[in-house]
Amino acid sequence: ISIPFMFWMALNTAMLLSAATRVPIWSRDYLPALFINSGLLSGVAGAGLLFILAARHFPFGAVREGVPHQVLLGTSVGALAFEVIEVGILYSLVNFLAAGAASPAVGAVTSAKGSPIFYDYLVRGALAGWFWWGVVGLGIVVPIVLGIVEIAGRRWEHLLAGVKFACILLGAVVLRFVIVWGGDMRPAPAIAQTLRDALSLIGG
Repeated sequence: ISIPFMFWMALNTAMLLSAATRVPIWSRDYLPALFINSGLLSGVAGAGLLFILAARHFPFGAVREGVPHQVLLGTSVGALAFEVIEVGILYSLVNFLAAGAASPAVGAVTSAKGSPIFYDYLVRGALAGWFWWGVVGLGIVVPIVLGIVEIAGRRWEHLLAGVKFACILLGAVVLRFVIVWGGDMRPAPAIAQTLRDALSLIGG
């Protein structure tokens, strides 16, 4: 029931951002597909994580009859498929930015809007840490590795799946911040300082 609403929210957000045609990172050719796929991936991860918690704390009925393995296997395969799709979309978007049109004349108002500038800002500049460690590392590489290990063997299945789903959700959040920051060319907070602030809040 909620899938059509998810499609509408993801597509609506992407279309609103991509309306800024002078911002290559918000390209209408890639952003809607990226947001919809990320939304589906997050939905699978959220459902899997909730199922793990429910099976652990409310082990009744079919949950005791071997169903957890089947459900986790299905969600893991689905998540892995969406991760592969996300890799393809991100790769296409980064290539699009790297192969941008020639820079406009010196002094032009739109000189800061060239694709190469956004590419450098994303992969080598202020957003590089958030992109590589947050989006690619936490949101893609770690879940794919954990998913392959989980599917290959049932040892620590629930633990691996729980960590994987949590990483996917965190990576999806970082992805959206990176896309917004990248289009706005806004300096992102340093990762180390952000982690220290988060730990201080947790520690009280």
